Amino acid sequence: MADGETKFNYFCGAPQMAFSGALPDGLSTLELPLMNCAVFPYLGHVLGLGDFVHYILRDGLREAGLQMVPSDINTPEFCERYGAGFDPGTLIGNIEVIVPVL
Repeated sequence: MADGETKFNYFCGAPQMAFSGALPDGLSTLELPLMNCAVFPYLGHVLGLGDFVHYILRDGLREAGLQMVPSDINTPEFCERYGAGFDPGTLIGNIEVIVPVL
């Protein structure tokens, strides 16, 4: 990694549906536990999303009086949800940053 880069796992998901059989090579499953979450709406361009997430994790939760659940293999630090108002052509629109909280 270059200086200043952060390594993380990124999952793209969909609601669980009935599934049987093996997954294609390179794919895996992740089951999230039931948890309380804070939802932060973001309506800007996707290029600004990283700065928004950093703000939430660094200051936003504390300012809201919330504490993040410690992340582990079954609990992500945060999730992104792209809503119906997100435009994949302009990369602008309805995005939610969802953070598990205590």
